[in-house]
Amino acid sequence: MKLLWIIVLVASQSSAEIFSVEPEDTLVPLDSTSNIEFRCKANVADPVYSWRKDNTPLDTTGQSRYQTNGGTLTISTPQADDEGKYQCVVQSEDGIVVSNYGNLIFEYIKNFPNIVQAPIPTSQGDGIALECPQITYEPQWSVAFYWEKVELEFITSKNSNRTHFVSQKDGKLYFANPVQGDSGKFLCKVKSNWELNGQKQERMSSLVELKVDAAVSDMPARFMLEPDPVTTAKRGGITVIQCFAAGRPTPTISWSKVNGQMPPNHAISPSGQLVLQDVTDDMAGTYECTAANSLATVTSQGQLELQYEPQWTKQISSEVVEQLTPAKFSCSALGNPQATYFWLKDGVRLSNTDNVVITDTQDGSELTVVAVNTTDVGMYQCVGQNNLGYIFSSAHLSIATDPPMFNQQMDDIEKAALHSDVIINCDVIAAPAPTFDWSKDGQVIDLTSEKFSLVDGGNLKISHVNTSDAGDYTCTASNSLGEVSGFTSLKVYSPTTVTTHTVGDVNLQAGDAIMLECSESHDLQLVIKWSWTQNNQTINKWNQHYAQTGGSLELLDVGSDQIGTYECCVSSDVGTDCAQILVDVLAPPDPPSNVVIQSSSTTTQNIAWSEPKNNGAPVTSYEAEARNEYDMTWFSACISNKTSCEVFNLLPHNNYLYRVYAFNKMGKGKASEESTPSYTLKGAPVAAPTGISGGGGTPGQLVVTWEPFPKKFYGSPTVTYTISMRKEDPGVPVHLPIDLNGSPAPPSDKPWFDQVEVGSEATQTIFQVNSSEIFKPYEVRVRADNAYGNGPFSDQVVVYTAELPPNQSPTGFKRQSAKAYSAEITWNYLSNTNGYTQGYQVSICSMIDYNPCENPKQWRNFTTADETPYIKLEGLQANYNYKLKAAGFNSAGLGPWSDFSFLFVTTGPPPDNAPINVKLKVLGLDLTAQWDPVQPSTFESAIQGYVVQYWLVNQTSADARDHYTEPPSVEFKLPHYNDYMLWVRAFNEGGNGRPSTTYHITTKKGVSGQQGDNASALKCSSLLMLLCVWTAINSWLN
Repeated sequence: MKLLWIIVLVASQSSAEIFSVEPEDTLVPLDSTSNIEFRCKANVADPVYSWRKDNTPLDTTGQSRYQTNGGTLTISTPQADDEGKYQCVVQSEDGIVVSNYGNLIFEYIKNFPNIVQAPIPTSQGDGIALECPQITYEPQWSVAFYWEKVELEFITSKNSNRTHFVSQKDGKLYFANPVQGDSGKFLCKVKSNWELNGQKQERMSSLVELKVDAAVSDMPARFMLEPDPVTTAKRGGITVIQCFAAGRPTPTISWSKVNGQMPPNHAISPSGQLVLQDVTDDMAGTYECTAANSLATVTSQGQLELQYEPQWTKQISSEVVEQLTPAKFSCSALGNPQATYFWLKDGVRLSNTDNVVITDTQDGSELTVVAVNTTDVGMYQCVGQNNLGYIFSSAHLSIATDPPMFNQQMDDIEKAALHSDVIINCDVIAAPAPTFDWSKDGQVIDLTSEKFSLVDGGNLKISHVNTSDAGDYTCTASNSLGEVSGFTSLKVYSPTTVTTHTVGDVNLQAGDAIMLECSESHDLQLVIKWSWTQNNQTINKWNQHYAQTGGSLELLDVGSDQIGTYECCVSSDVGTDCAQILVDVLAPPDPPSNVVIQSSSTTTQNIAWSEPKNNGAPVTSYEAEARNEYDMTWFSACISNKTSCEVFNLLPHNNYLYRVYAFNKMGKGKASEESTPSYTLKGAPVAAPTGISGGGGTPGQLVVTWEPFPKKFYGSPTVTYTISMRKEDPGVPVHLPIDLNGSPAPPSDKPWFDQVEVGSEATQTIFQVNSSEIFKPYEVRVRADNAYGNGPFSDQVVVYTAELPPNQSPTGFKRQSAKAYSAEITWNYLSNTNGYTQGYQVSICSMIDYNPCENPKQWRNFTTADETPYIKLEGLQANYNYKLKAAGFNSAGLGPWSDFSFLFVTTGPPPDNAPINVKLKVLGLDLTAQWDPVQPSTFESAIQGYVVQYWLVNQTSADARDHYTEPPSVEFKLPHYNDYMLWVRAFNEGGNGRPSTTYHITTKKGVSGQQGDNASALKCSSLLMLLCVWTAINSWLN
């Protein structure tokens, strides 16, 4: 039996669901005369609205300044005492509910106190802060502080930078590295973010004078403003963590998150303040501010904690109960600070009475009405609150009165197994609770006997069923409002049971297979169904490790996953019977669990884990693998025969995580789940920068570069770089006019000169040297440093100061070779007096055209491959006269050109006629060939000889070997027994001529291809046709 639940106005609603419009916070300038409105709209039938201020009802009648129109409250002629919390009250047929609060806040700024401050002295580089007199304003964060220098606007809150910062908490003006130009008189100003009559309100303090004296020494970085120990931020809002430092040179400020990555939606202002936008839960944690200049690096940490308004995790639900029975409401919410609770009924705050009990629960609050009566009916509200706001949850309490009705109709037929117990359901809901009567075949059943009894309300239990219990059953439920009856027939069958199954424990080894067997007995009128489980988990018939047929289950290729208790179950409409079989598998161990990092140093971590299930063979050892956030590849960290180990040779301030494997005599198990990552402690960098190089720049500069330093070697969130240099002779100290920071040069007896580059991403520094030092060698080395120490220096390399372009033009030109279409030219090396010659530019002009050397558009230009004074000129014309000039170049530019005084001539063209009537004979490795002599054409020079070119059939003519001969015949040995391609070409001083027909020869069968009458024809076997075509094309290209 169940009580009937009727539909009520509110099933479970927050105040925001009852109210489509609620009062909102309203900010109004204090001196404003405009009317103020709060709006409210409820989603109920025929609502009646009223209002409260600070939980006290407002008088909105007559000539009151408070007037209502529907759900809108209007306040005319606002006054200061109107400030407070406003709440909408709605009455309907279900009761009274109240809305959330809307706050009325007046905005104002009072005048600065009239304070005369004495001049504030400081020295150059000694950071100082100017106090802004305390001023009263409302609401918080509704004004902007900025400063002006008398007769000249100096700085505002919108353009703070590395050297100046205006705090928006108290208005102080900070100077990180004051200079004499900062001396003067200043005004602290405040401007509202709101407007009165279209204008923002502004206030001005009395003058504050700053005097900055001269100073010559640098000052190490020091904090003027450190992060607050705890900064609170509202979820979804914006927060600023302040940090500012003084020093000379001006410090650079950077930020990092301890044991975590900086959030993606962060920004660092020009003055170094950390700005976090759209704050989320994962932004909470410890942040570290680092201030660094060339003399010192300092750090300071602050905690960010999130605050947020209460948010419901459980709201109250409407209740319909019988009169004089209990009703219970419970609610809970998350909030930071933690929420507290109070309760309302029809808008009135409740307290504990004999019939109403309010108790705090572990995560919320609970209200119990002990015995519900008509006076308890109405609207209830649970209210959660913290210092950031309120939330309301509403529900209705009512008393149920309904005649009996079936919640679920009775089944036409009930089936039971012989000698079992059976329950026939009669599921009725009613209020008041009904009484139940049962009959069988028209005869009233005695419900007090051992055979028949009522359970769970009106359900009939029949104990130890026999065949005589079969028949027609009637259930009748009644109360003062009516009655209802239901009918069913009971049929009795033989029981369904498991009769036999595999007996005893089954012991297997990994990879084995076995059949588990079960059999059954059942009434043949019933349909049965088999099912199998392993460790109470149903075995899917598609699982590749099992084959299931009726009461048989075959285990295939067993492993540790198949260990456990197997249960076969046979089911029918009258019941289910099961039998169990235990299976044990000797296999590699399961994965270890609970892998944790217990402690860390700069280069070591201690890890531990829980012993896994060994699967029948003792664990013999463990292997832990590790990786960090920069290298995603796992590496072997340690091997142990215990459930812990110490990992060595790690990198400082790297975020490592681990996984562990277990071994036994059956092999290696699967990997554990990964541990939670943890950082090693911060320490000095353990590696040196690489790729040290440099050069270039302008005269007076020594440029030193290095490859980006991998973050995994930082040892802390940030690094700086120390770059040392000295002249190549270690015994000769470097004398510099001035360094980049304007300090004097080091003493003459110091062999190395150091320079610091701030910023982890730096990859270059520039030393200032004497401008007369052109292309002078210096030894340089680079080191990464952080707040925890210095890393090792890199290997020393030689870097040259800036170069000037070459001051000499090339000389000594020689023609090394010339052919019809190409020529090779060399000349003397240039002396590297101004720099290292990287190569040469070469220009040529043809003497055939009229004055071609006077028109640069008719020149052909080339560049050498490297610093070698050599060029191969290609694409020339046969029998042409050319002039050539050249110029060297280095990193500084191009040197002077030689003139067009060097003349060279290309030869006539190579033979255009190909050898014909080629006769070939192959005996073993001996090749004999002869052909008709080639006659030169007009304008061709005399034939100098012939070349026989041959190559393997699976190669091309580009891989050919050459055999030269002067007469038109040749005899030589082939290098290997194989198949070859071959042709013959005549040559003269212009190069190789057109090739003959291509032939296929073999050391086994002699000549395969035959000579053709046309010199350009190919004679090849059909299998080699494609290769021959390519060879012919390639020959023409070459």
